[in-house]
Amino acid sequence: MKHKIASLLLVVVSIAPVAAQKKWPIKPTYDAASTFTNGVAHVTLRDSLLFIDKTGKVLRGYLKNDVGPFSDGLAAIRMPDTKYGYLDLTGQLAIKPRFAYAHDFVEGVATVVEKNLMGLIDKTGTYVIPLKYFSLLDLSEGLIAAQSATTKKWGYIDKTGKTVIPHQFNQGNPFEGGYATVYDGSSTPKTIDKTGKFVIPPPASGKPSPQLKTDPRFPGAQEVGEASEGLMPAKRNGKWGYVSVE
Repeated sequence: MKHKIASLLLVVVSIAPVAAQKKWPIKPTYDAASTFTNGVAHVTLRDSLLFIDKTGKVLRGYLKNDVGPFSDGLAAIRMPDTKYGYLDLTGQLAIKPRFAYAHDFVEGVATVVEKNLMGLIDKTGTYVIPLKYFSLLDLSEGLIAAQSATTKKWGYIDKTGKTVIPHQFNQGNPFEGGYATVYDGSSTPKTIDKTGKFVIPPPASGKPSPQLKTDPRFPGAQEVGEASEGLMPAKRNGKWGYVSVE
């Protein structure tokens, strides 16, 4: 009888690590973790941004502070020569570094700086709005606050370059909720709608606090991300790894 109990305990002990490994094929060791795309995910570990495969093997890495957030599948990266380009979700260069500065992509376009002027590029790196503005803010609600290189006045254009609100303001800001704050010569900010008409802004509404996402299949995980390609980012004891959802 003692022999049978000992054998049973041996089986349980030997199965437990296998089961744990199956649940957590990539152990929670990272500060942050993305979902997998085409077999590759990006994670952060101290000062590094690493791209790993589904076994946890590091494929390539960069200094975390040199890479911006991913947006529309691309992230701006600053190279050692201080030029900016863009990485894709596998960590490879999608747009070669040639810009003095590069903003995040929004709805398929990004504002960039080159030759001391700003323009708008698409996801191939082709200019859709040429380098002719002194300043461009990011696309927001279909419009871009743009500062003329000649008059230094601000107006609003769409992502094809068409002027929607003439350049008449001393400062423009992105649209939010259908309204934007501008300055027209006085120190008091004013609010415009998308036609450029001055309006009284509606009262601000409070935004609900985001809730942490959990999954009852993994009670040990404090937080989880979106599952992709059989793996899901999961946080345990303050660190991120990946759990198997297959």
